[in-house]
Amino acid sequence: MPFLGLEQEDIKYVYLAFASLFAMGVALVFWKDKTKHWYAYLPFIYSPPVLLCLEWCNYELIIFFTVVLSIWICLKSTGYLRDGLAGAVMLLATCLKLFPVFGFYIFVRHSIKKSLFLLVPFALLTLLYLIINKPYIELVRENTPWSPYISFGVPVLPNNIAMAIDKSAVMLPAYLILVAWVLVAVCFIVGYKLACEGLPDSLIESYEAKLFRGTIAIFIGCYLLGSNFDYRLIFLIPALPFIFRLLREGTIAKWIPSSFLALMFVAMWLTEA
Repeated sequence: MPFLGLEQEDIKYVYLAFASLFAMGVALVFWKDKTKHWYAYLPFIYSPPVLLCLEWCNYELIIFFTVVLSIWICLKSTGYLRDGLAGAVMLLATCLKLFPVFGFYIFVRHSIKKSLFLLVPFALLTLLYLIINKPYIELVRENTPWSPYISFGVPVLPNNIAMAIDKSAVMLPAYLILVAWVLVAVCFIVGYKLACEGLPDSLIESYEAKLFRGTIAIFIGCYLLGSNFDYRLIFLIPALPFIFRLLREGTIAKWIPSSFLALMFVAMWLTEA
């Protein structure tokens, strides 16, 4: 039976389109990056969650592109028109799946008035979308399987140890939940340091910082407020340029961004993806 007017043999073109958009999103993430040791990114880009998302051809591939595109549009934001366009793209991502709504955090500015001017209209539009599509959203929620564990799904190591001891054993991956909370704590420490040390706006409002803020907000919203499958960890990738910039410039104590990278590596590799 045709799906969206496509025959079974045409699905490969859908996959190519999804994968191409994801590749474009990754290119936008790193297009201004000045890290010489580019190969340090590879363990994260070719991690199990990314490969799982590509294998399943999830909508997250499109959403990744739209979220990054929205932040890219904000790069040289000099007026409300560009901000409005960026917000419209983020709203599109939110309409595809609800969790990108946390990405609107990129519109939080030093000025509360300007923040509200940007956030309130999109909050109302998002609310209108939820009201109009409430029956369909409920239907999707009821028919979507949830990951049985908070944060990262079922990890390989605890599961294998439990099965080796007792074939019927079930071992909750408590340490991965702890990793999630510690990773978020590191994010808040980075934010606090940036806010308190009087860093120049050129860094705080840089493209890398906006990528970090927007995608880390999505990470926190997804994995600490609910249960999600591992492939949504791809939204940690846009945080890498900012973390490596902190390491490169020595802006804050290096143990903070180093801890972030170590925890991110654990989160993305100790999974069953």
